[in-house]
Amino acid sequence: MRHDRIIVAVIPALNEERALGGVLARMPAWIDAVIVADNGSTDATTAIARELGACVVREDERGYGAACQAGIAVLSGRMRRDDVVVFLDADGSDDPGEMASVVDPVLVGAADLVVGARLGREGMPAHQRLGTRLIVALLRAGFARAVTDLGPYRAIRWNTLLELGMRDRGFAWTAEMQARAFRRDLRVCEVPVSWRPGDGVSTISGTLRGSLRAGRDLSLAVLHHAVAMRWERLTRRPLRTSDQKTLTPLRPPVGRSDVSVAGASNRQRKGAKRCHFPSRTRSQDSR
Repeated sequence: MRHDRIIVAVIPALNEERALGGVLARMPAWIDAVIVADNGSTDATTAIARELGACVVREDERGYGAACQAGIAVLSGRMRRDDVVVFLDADGSDDPGEMASVVDPVLVGAADLVVGARLGREGMPAHQRLGTRLIVALLRAGFARAVTDLGPYRAIRWNTLLELGMRDRGFAWTAEMQARAFRRDLRVCEVPVSWRPGDGVSTISGTLRGSLRAGRDLSLAVLHHAVAMRWERLTRRPLRTSDQKTLTPLRPPVGRSDVSVAGASNRQRKGAKRCHFPSRTRSQDSR
């Protein structure tokens, strides 16, 4: 725990056997649980994650958002409103050693969502840098907010995550989260984080085709929420009920023996049985 909050890391992964072990080994001691959302790996990703103590949930529907959704489903009923979820990549491009700087603004109430702004992006492929600049420009123009990056390394309070009602199951997850947060006028801040090329080939940015597809999905997600926000303000209408749906129902925390996972598949429920979460009543140094 940290500041008496449960902190859970969700790591979407697809064939990351070369890098995942190093990522898990560098997790801070105060992380309470790590969920590896295996997006259909055919290598030893799952075996490595389990060997190193992570909870593994399998999601065969390919898509970054689908993997993140599967990881979140495991947490239903196990988190309280002020607990925190951290997302980071499995390929080693994000440094778990910098997690405190990403998490702490949420823990101390300075932000609702923290996005890691990646340093060293000059090492990215040109098409990835160009795509990031395009989506950042759309976010700035659409929401009049200061944005510099769409980095996957981010932290968000549990109840805020539910209230956003995330829906993307493809490549637009990161931009959709920021767009939904801006649309609700939440406090979103960026913190600098280091970045290095990951070990392996990204299914999103590793190829020109993947980047083009991701750019399309990201752009559409941003434009949808920007237009919706302007329409709501023009007509002075609140968010539609359909846009206020939560991902999963917020329920009180349950004991370790309760392995029910609302909204999860049978395979995800089986994965949840291997997850162990601390009791919030125990005494533990939050620092």
